[in-house]
Amino acid sequence: MKKYLASFFTVIILLSPLVSLAQGNVTVSYVSGNQSGVSCTNLEVESLQSLLGLATCILIKSLWPLLLTIAVIVFIIGVIKYIANGDDSGKREEGRNFILYGLVGLFVLVSVWGLVGVLQGTFGLESTPVIPQLQD
Repeated sequence: MKKYLASFFTVIILLSPLVSLAQGNVTVSYVSGNQSGVSCTNLEVESLQSLLGLATCILIKSLWPLLLTIAVIVFIIGVIKYIANGDDSGKREEGRNFILYGLVGLFVLVSVWGLVGVLQGTFGLESTPVIPQLQD
């Protein structure tokens, strides 16, 4: 029974980002020269600028949430291992390491995101970092 519950919750956790990514068309705007406003839904690679816009969209829409999700899942798995194996010190140590890896991953991701925002504010770039938020 414990094995089936763990499998069920693992599937739920892995499928939960699909719910948030199913919100529809999202436009990511950036400013480069005199052109602004690149849509992530129908980008055509015609120039270097549109290629960079496509790379930015892939990073913001796919890779960044995936890395954050992986870090949170590693943290949650560590907490479950730590709590479930209270009598075995070796497995408890493994759970503690998972917790540490998850927290370090979250810290690094959020720090890089914050550093990009600080650098954009310092050098007066017109583009602001995209803050993940729910749409109405």
